[in-house]
Amino acid sequence: MTQLAGKVALITGGAGDIGRTTAQRFIEQGASVVLVGRNEERLQQAAASIGSENCHYYAADISNDEQMRACVAFVLQTCKRLDIVLSNAGISGPIAAVEDYATADFEDIMRINVTGTFITLKHTMAILKANPEGGSVIITSSGAGLFGLANLSGYVTSKHALTGLMRSTALEGADDAVRVNLIAPGPVKSSMTDAIGADFGMTPDEYEKLISETIPMGRYASLDEVADMMQFLASDASRYCTGCVFPLDGGKAMH
Repeated sequence: MTQLAGKVALITGGAGDIGRTTAQRFIEQGASVVLVGRNEERLQQAAASIGSENCHYYAADISNDEQMRACVAFVLQTCKRLDIVLSNAGISGPIAAVEDYATADFEDIMRINVTGTFITLKHTMAILKANPEGGSVIITSSGAGLFGLANLSGYVTSKHALTGLMRSTALEGADDAVRVNLIAPGPVKSSMTDAIGADFGMTPDEYEKLISETIPMGRYASLDEVADMMQFLASDASRYCTGCVFPLDGGKAMH
């Protein structure tokens, strides 16, 4: 039995590794999805790789009010409903000590990671509240939202901010059965993690070996393991979960 039969999901950051893998999983579970991102060509490629008539895409900048308003209108026009919002888009920004961190870079991270998530929720929460069955909002954060990391002040600050946004919105949605939760993945086997390692001057294998030594379970998370958690939070299996932070880090946050 499919867990998401008849549901419709909007997924920001839809062309990235986590967004694409989760979209594939949602479709396998019976949902229709709309991938959202700034780069239309990458969205087309992601949709083609999924290869389903239930996979749609819409190019929009999540930090732009009008573009996201139009995006949500497209979802309703195309799919007739909205049940799941996966706010997954985000950037990591540069690596630098705070005194060397460019203000423009800090503001750019906050614009995408925080303001973009806020705008996504702003244009979807009323629709989810009006849904007789309620809905599920899932915010992709990071283990960096649970503790500090040197030389990543912009990224860390943005991910901590998402927890506050999630908890406030969860309280606002509770009366209407709209659940809002946050996933805090540790290192995931993905192109984004490899890019962070490259910023430190390491190959993907070198960075993975270094970081895996700090994880009690001794390895990165797989994309499928992230999709497992996304599926749980999107489905009725998590119907009594809201306002929660779900670490997905092999024990790193407690190490």
